[in-house]
Amino acid sequence: MKAVLALMVFAVAACAHAAPEAPAPDGLIAIDGAHSFADTVTRLEAALAARQLKSVKIDHAANAAGAGLTLRPTALYIFGNPKGGTPLMEIAPTAGIDLPLKMLVLEESGRTRVLYNDIDYVARRHAIPADAAPLANIRKLLADIAAETAGE
Repeated sequence: MKAVLALMVFAVAACAHAAPEAPAPDGLIAIDGAHSFADTVTRLEAALAARQLKSVKIDHAANAAGAGLTLRPTALYIFGNPKGGTPLMEIAPTAGIDLPLKMLVLEESGRTRVLYNDIDYVARRHAIPADAAPLANIRKLLADIAAETAGE
């Protein structure tokens, strides 16, 4: 009996330290990538450049390494075009906290994932009407970039 109890305690402790495979949190759209992390990042950079979107890359893993820490490959891209975001901010200035747009590429449990904010969630968060003109274009832009990046 003690052996079974000890085994159960060990199993629970081991599970507590494992990285769970969880769906994307509310407000995020996640797509499994078909390529390595490095190739996925290259594909995202190409997709942004092809659309002439200004972007900034934050390499979370490199920043962690600079602090003597380790982190799975993780890179955040912040990108946008004032013609798309400004109309949303005219409707709701608080949308500026969620703009410019963002896309996260990370390696998780041996697979690459591409995640981004669901623009409809952002609209609800800032009380932007669902039929606001820029939303459809932004929704399509994000979906197209994510699909190209992930390799769908």
